[in-house]
Amino acid sequence: MNKKMFFKVMILTLIMVISATLMISCNPKQLYEIPENLDVSIKVYLGTEEEANLLGTITNKTLLAIAQQNVSMTTVKNIGDPPTPVETTKVYVAYSMNDIIAKLKINLPETITSVMVIASDDYDSDYEISSFDNSYITIGFEEDGAFVSDFDEEENVFEAPRFISDKTSTSSKSVSKMVVTIIINPIA
Repeated sequence: MNKKMFFKVMILTLIMVISATLMISCNPKQLYEIPENLDVSIKVYLGTEEEANLLGTITNKTLLAIAQQNVSMTTVKNIGDPPTPVETTKVYVAYSMNDIIAKLKINLPETITSVMVIASDDYDSDYEISSFDNSYITIGFEEDGAFVSDFDEEENVFEAPRFISDKTSTSSKSVSKMVVTIIINPIA
């Protein structure tokens, strides 16, 4: 092959690589809209709610300003008597707590020992976590490539937003629903 032909092939290859790269970057992952009736309003505190320092509030607007992610989790929940383990896999449409904290410009304490999450029905859950590296706020699910609202038809209530304390956990208790408050390092 002569030098001219080699040069033409190299230029053509370079053009094809650049074109493919541009096409991929112009077609990002499907982003789902936050359901119209889902009002995300999660207050983030340090300490106790009575003597708390409000660090920020997570809202629909906050979530719209950061990257949406799909978080796949397989959890096990014991159901029945005697308890039988039931495995469930879900793909959550979620937002990273680290991204949320950065967007809200929240200064976290040097040491995180635990997080308490309170739901709109006043149910609370405690999680022993030291960072938010694997934690997320969810708005729904993805099933068969489509968005599914996290709405309980029987109870007529959104179960989103949910808090995932650790996406690597297999415990169904690592996910809280109907979240309205997150307390970092709660004081007993």
